[in-house]
Amino acid sequence: MNSALPATNQVLTPDEIIDLQMRGMAQQAHDAYVAYFHANEIDFALLSLFGVCCRQLGKDEKAENLFRHIIQEAPSVTEAHAHLAEILIDRGDKAEALAILEADIVHETGDLVLRTTRGKLHADLQNWQSAADDLTFVHRARPEDVSIILALVEIERLLQHQDRVDELLALAIFHQPANVEVLMAQAETFMERENYEAAIGNYTRITDARPHHLEAGIQKCKALEKIEAFTQLTEEAERLVALEPDNGQILKLLLATYRRVKNHTAAIQVGSHLERLSLGDAMVSHSVASAYFGLGKFHTALAILEKIEATSGRDPLRLMDRAVCLERLFRFDEAIDVYDEAIALKPAISRLIRYNKSHCLLALGEFKAGFELYEDRFFHGAFKLRQYVGTEPEWDGIQDISGKHILFHPEQGFGDTIMAVRFLKQFDKADFKCTLAIQRPLLDIIETLEVDCDLIPVGAQIDKVDFHCSLMSLARITSHQWDELPAYHSYLHVPKAAQKRWAPHFGASDKPRIGFVCSGNPEHKNDLHRSMPMALLLDCLPEGAEYHCLQKDLRATDKAAIAARPDIICHDHEIASFADTAAICKQMDLVISVDTSVAHLAGALGCNLLVMVPFCGDWRWGVDPVRSTWYPTANVVRQQTLDDWSHVLNTISLRIESLIAAR
Repeated sequence: MNSALPATNQVLTPDEIIDLQMRGMAQQAHDAYVAYFHANEIDFALLSLFGVCCRQLGKDEKAENLFRHIIQEAPSVTEAHAHLAEILIDRGDKAEALAILEADIVHETGDLVLRTTRGKLHADLQNWQSAADDLTFVHRARPEDVSIILALVEIERLLQHQDRVDELLALAIFHQPANVEVLMAQAETFMERENYEAAIGNYTRITDARPHHLEAGIQKCKALEKIEAFTQLTEEAERLVALEPDNGQILKLLLATYRRVKNHTAAIQVGSHLERLSLGDAMVSHSVASAYFGLGKFHTALAILEKIEATSGRDPLRLMDRAVCLERLFRFDEAIDVYDEAIALKPAISRLIRYNKSHCLLALGEFKAGFELYEDRFFHGAFKLRQYVGTEPEWDGIQDISGKHILFHPEQGFGDTIMAVRFLKQFDKADFKCTLAIQRPLLDIIETLEVDCDLIPVGAQIDKVDFHCSLMSLARITSHQWDELPAYHSYLHVPKAAQKRWAPHFGASDKPRIGFVCSGNPEHKNDLHRSMPMALLLDCLPEGAEYHCLQKDLRATDKAAIAARPDIICHDHEIASFADTAAICKQMDLVISVDTSVAHLAGALGCNLLVMVPFCGDWRWGVDPVRSTWYPTANVVRQQTLDDWSHVLNTISLRIESLIAAR
């Protein structure tokens, strides 16, 4: 016999029985309770402990009967109410449990266990104020109990008592500054208030102490995305995947991160890994399709999107992406049909789809219908950021503006401004006051536009304005005045000061002068396809011409290519504005440019222009294999296959050779 146990033929005292129970000897305590109650009068407080012992042994039905008996015969034993409520809660009978705890005799009890149980039950039943009352009572009795503080934080947050939430969290941090639950709760509050930097600080403290705390890492990624800290976002997502390389949730987070930062190759690798783990879904496949699209592999992206549609049904956003792929592959009629299908499927997002559809119509030369849909571009976040920030109403072409003051302003890049100002010429005899705000580098050259309009730099102070209007909206507004797109031989001119300044640089020459531009803004969404490595162009230039680089900003690779060609004349350090570029362009016998602002400038000046367009060219250069609808003196030379400049370079070489021969 175990000498630590009393003899089995003895009836133990209550203290001895409770000691057995506290030492984890639940079965021995159970038997001792039975023997005791056979030999003695019922002690309801002790009977309640017997019920707890029954629960420890998994005898919940017996325990429930005991607690019900106690509540009926000795309702003042409030702990029996709490224990019965716990059984009912575990069983899902929360309403009955609350009724037990709300009995008159226990409603105002000071029992902390009971008040805690009742408070949490009220919270489960979304009785927020009652939950707050009970848990506040417990908190006052146990102010350092962080678990109670955290429970109160959640309730007070739901009650929108923000000051109280802050007070409780500060108290919890004071008592347990390294408590992960407290730091997470505070970070959640920071996230709700869009204080993302503070949230990141909390999440970082957690992940530094507990690197495997995945939820903190995931939330940190979400906060980093909000502040567009993409380098840190990528590092954190990659760290999480290193910890859990087969965790589907984290892999999808990394996939979304790579998609956000346009690391297309890495996105495809992660998507393939998810597929191997059988964790792929329509979202994963769509992300992979987007990555292939970003790499210019439009056929592959299209095939994936069609496969998703076959297995997962028609989704308007996927349909829109499929239409964009078709557009990039010059399958415009098919693209328009798919756009229309997407619009019909979900009219609520039709503005975004209509905006994308407008590119097809504009590329095909259907300008009136295209510019009508192009107005939906303001639905797109990238354009929202560039809208006029004044409070005046926007002129949509319908309101009568006779005698009014209207401000026209740019919304996109330099090239779009140069292209769009032509439409101001439709107002030559207008009876309203016109002010044109223009990007500062364009001021001198736009001053040569022959229209009755005051010119100011963007951001300058201006007298009272009645209406404002985006330059790119003028095409639609004036479309009733033209049957064919206004395409002037030239509508901008070299300012006299710039002409005078640059004339001494160019004397007589027995060689044709060729100016060229190989790249534009590296941040442009299509830069990967529209810009050309300068070394490629330089290699195709035949001898016998005088070559001038018209780029103001040279990339490192451009500088390296030019360094090997001392015959190339560079003007990057001399060009201060577009007026300077215009003066140089007019000295050239031929201007060669990729799709960038210099191409629009040379076209507007009436220069002999050759525009090098990628296979997936912008709608502004249309679909005609040679002619530019916008600029009569420009010719278009387009890639025959994606990212293959060989046809373009051969055409350029032949064109220059013909100029050399003509001399």
